[in-house]
Amino acid sequence: MTAILPFIEQTALYDAMISDLSTVGTYGGESRYPFTWDTDWQTIKTAVGALLCPSDPYSDSGGGGSDWGYNNYHCSLGDVPVNWTNSSFSRGPFLGGNWDSKANGKKLSAMVDGTSNTILIGEVGIAKGGPGGSVKNSFVEMYNPDTMDNESPEACYNQRGPNGSVPNAFNASGTYGWVTGRNWSEGRIPFNAFQTILAPNNPSCGNRWDIAMVTASSFHTGGVNVAVGDGSVHFISETIDAGTITNRCGGTGYSGPSRFGVWGALGSINGSESHSIP
Repeated sequence: MTAILPFIEQTALYDAMISDLSTVGTYGGESRYPFTWDTDWQTIKTAVGALLCPSDPYSDSGGGGSDWGYNNYHCSLGDVPVNWTNSSFSRGPFLGGNWDSKANGKKLSAMVDGTSNTILIGEVGIAKGGPGGSVKNSFVEMYNPDTMDNESPEACYNQRGPNGSVPNAFNASGTYGWVTGRNWSEGRIPFNAFQTILAPNNPSCGNRWDIAMVTASSFHTGGVNVAVGDGSVHFISETIDAGTITNRCGGTGYSGPSRFGVWGALGSINGSESHSIP
């Protein structure tokens, strides 16, 4: 999200970040340049209103010096889990970087399924829960990061408890939680990305650092808002067809129509599906 700051009236914040990144300071007790996970880098603790949804009860909790700044609007990685440390493959419009290099971005021309049929951005609830939290704002730490990209979402779906609760949610009730939406400046998947695998308002699961299956979620009634490639915004129902949860995600390199119904098709940029925004 850092790169879009000048386009949402946050040029001063962007300039401050660039200045910090080019200046050696004291972080984590060391003399070095800052990392986006440093808890003593004050700039990234700024709350950016344009990145927050007023319907989320935790949208006013981040920033202000006591925590990283939060974010509700996540980039779509399509219909496969992506490993942050080796994210050279995604079926969505966005692609993360890794430790060693920046990943190549994708142009609008890559959306051969059509810009009006491809989701760019979707809402994700800010995780503040613990055991008994809601599917809208919880994260379950599970899956083997070495095999997750070729597993089905069934185990994650089954983390849903009675009345939309998530009994096994990671306890992110403190500050600096490595879970969904808790740091707008950090490129790791739970912070700023999601996938069109499980239908909206289902659990999010994975390894909090490297690989995750982040599900769109919001506190709006019955669904989430998404922005698509032509710039329009749409409300997507949580009952949208998302295929069969026992389907395997496909792993690196899989191509063709999405295995996750209309929802998955809206996340892929080149699956050759005929689905449009419902």
